[in-house]
Amino acid sequence: MLLIPLAEGAAVASERTGQAANPAPAEQTTFSGDGVRIRTGPGTGYGIVGYGYRGHSVTSYCWTGSSGDLWVQLRDNTTGVSGWSSSSLVGDYGILYLDHC
Repeated sequence: MLLIPLAEGAAVASERTGQAANPAPAEQTTFSGDGVRIRTGPGTGYGIVGYGYRGHSVTSYCWTGSSGDLWVQLRDNTTGVSGWSSSSLVGDYGILYLDHC
């Protein structure tokens, strides 16, 4: 069940991805490219909620997927947008230090 924060102390649940909205932070990093799509779920079939750029501060929480198609749940601290991006476009080490969602 996905909990999506609405306001302080309020949340809404979603069955879409089955992951927590913001698990404990695991890694502070940046995007490794410009115009990195931040999506509502872990895959290209999910909608785009924002774009990340080199130099943006990013908190990476966890990863999901399979070999060649790994996704990181994150928050772009520069813009405040939370979502999912391809692990190959987040940080220098991708998912090396992150837990599985």
